[in-house]
Amino acid sequence: MEKKLDSIYEVYMGDETSEFTKQSRERIDWICGQATGHSVLDVGCSQGITSILSGRKGLHVLGLDIEAESISFANEMLKNESTLVQNLVKFEVGDFLQYDFGTQQYDSIFMTEILEHIVDIMPFIEKAQMLLVKNGTLVVTVPFGINDFWDHKDTYYVAKLYEALSVYFDIVDIEFFTKWIGFICKHQDVGNRKITIDLALLKNTEKAFYRLERELVNRNDSLNENLKSVNEKYKLALDNYETAKQWLNDNNKKIESLQNNNEILQNKLQLANQKYKTTLDNYETAKQWVVDKETRITALNNENQKLRLEYDSL
Repeated sequence: MEKKLDSIYEVYMGDETSEFTKQSRERIDWICGQATGHSVLDVGCSQGITSILSGRKGLHVLGLDIEAESISFANEMLKNESTLVQNLVKFEVGDFLQYDFGTQQYDSIFMTEILEHIVDIMPFIEKAQMLLVKNGTLVVTVPFGINDFWDHKDTYYVAKLYEALSVYFDIVDIEFFTKWIGFICKHQDVGNRKITIDLALLKNTEKAFYRLERELVNRNDSLNENLKSVNEKYKLALDNYETAKQWLNDNNKKIESLQNNNEILQNKLQLANQKYKTTLDNYETAKQWVVDKETRITALNNENQKLRLEYDSL
């Protein structure tokens, strides 16, 4: 399957009337608004929109992503920013787990829409804890519920991610954005946990919810397939209709042409009939004239013969 790169910068800067753009802006603005301190590590920064927006707020940002094409796009977009923002924001191609940060630590770490692409998320969470200063902030967002994207490795509601993050962080807030969920986490040494959850109850609830959502998603997929089939049949019927319509139009033109030709022929026939009648009348007149002439000739011959006989008798 062809790999499809994320286009979140383009979505954020896109059509303001698009519901998807509105939702994306709300989520991204919320992410940027959770940063604390002066430095940000944007893990899986993609096209760099959260990094650039954070740079506009005066924060030092390192945007890291494994996709060279995404980083190239981010650097091109960074060229459109002020010199101040360009000096504050840096983009690099790199694997978060393998990247050498040296002794560098960050006041805030963004890990947004990347964990759903990973089979084992614990090494990512552990390394984030190591790179975060005390009282630093980790912001995590993932799709909420079933999202059957081609490279998504897991489905998240609350319990699974809460449980994983709680190993290294205090979770101080959870926010919902339609089909996304966001976690705000603090370094565990702070001891300021604000949210406590009955995980057993939540897991059972989410298991039931997953079954319901999966049934709805499958039913929706089935309806989409049926709709696709109906649309294909409709397109075929429409194509056949257009073909039949064209055939009918062509035949109507032929009929119209034949009717015009027929009218011309009828006119020609009428003219021919008139000429024939005139000719016939002329013929009858000529015939009568000939008959009259022959009758006169016969009469003259008879009279001439009579006079000859009379002459001969003298």
